[in-house]
Amino acid sequence: MNLKRKSAKSILEDRENYGGSDSDYAKSINLKPAIFSRLKKGEIEKIISDTQWLVIAHQLGVQVRDNAWKVARTKIYVEVEDALNFCQQYSKAMILVDDCGIGKTFCAKHIRGNNSARTYTTTKERKPLLTP
Repeated sequence: MNLKRKSAKSILEDRENYGGSDSDYAKSINLKPAIFSRLKKGEIEKIISDTQWLVIAHQLGVQVRDNAWKVARTKIYVEVEDALNFCQQYSKAMILVDDCGIGKTFCAKHIRGNNSARTYTTTKERKPLLTP
């Protein structure tokens, strides 16, 4: 799958976690609402520049190469997993705050996997950290 297709897929998945309108979401990733509408209809060629595709891919954490991280059950991973399990079990929301770059977001995304009952966020104007 090429960068544009990966990025388009990631944009549409990310949109599901956004609490505002399509127009607001488009603006949050520096797209015009009309461009986002075309993207939702499956159009990807020549709607934005290659540079903009790269910027969005970086913003959303799209892997450009196949050098994906290896998952290790570190202390941080276990703490994030415990927090997410607690939230799901007791129908709670939680904000995880710690040092930058220790892997909170990576762990949360990995733990969530395909479990659509769990949602997470890294910025404002999004759904709660975890919902039952």
